[in-house]
Amino acid sequence: MDYSIEQWDANSEFTTVTDNAMSKGYGIKYWILMRYRYVCKAYDIECDPVYMDENYQYTTNKNVEASFDVAPSGPWGDMGNGNPQQQPIPPTEPSAEPTSEPTQEAEQTPTTNQSPYQCWSEVVGYSCCSSNETTVYAHDDNGDWGYDFNKQEWCGLTPYDEPTQDEACWSEELGYSCCKSCKVYETDNDGQWGYENNQWCGIQSYCSK
Repeated sequence: MDYSIEQWDANSEFTTVTDNAMSKGYGIKYWILMRYRYVCKAYDIECDPVYMDENYQYTTNKNVEASFDVAPSGPWGDMGNGNPQQQPIPPTEPSAEPTSEPTQEAEQTPTTNQSPYQCWSEVVGYSCCSSNETTVYAHDDNGDWGYDFNKQEWCGLTPYDEPTQDEACWSEELGYSCCKSCKVYETDNDGQWGYENNQWCGIQSYCSK
């Protein structure tokens, strides 16, 4: 079914619309606003406080606005009670991409025996999900990911389990600690490199088992 002119005009602003086949289209300006906020937070960019304000006011066309009461069998799964009625699509998947390659001059970070992490996402700089956030929206080497729609940011669902560390960390002699996770960002003559806590780290042998 084609969208009406009224739906088309509303969807070019902040209104999310749907057709009889339950195909939803997020309002273009609403989608841009959500992406803008995500990028500002994810990359710690100083952005316009007007658009970062969670109480930022915008209008929608109630005559054609789609309902977000998604059934458990729908693409979002069972959202349960207490969730916002207007659920945005999570933006691009969580990322902690490094911005430069490892060098020989790195300052080694001291390690402690007690893990400071509660979930795997904290290793790469993301908070753990609250007990109310259980829906999985993405999965990668760091486990399952949920999305906090109130904060507009990704969160981790997989509990942190301390892996068996290598007896000798090969990257320490180069000035880098070894990684907890197994995601590889770079490979060179020394070995495979990950990126955690805003610094490079050496991938351990248990990642290849």
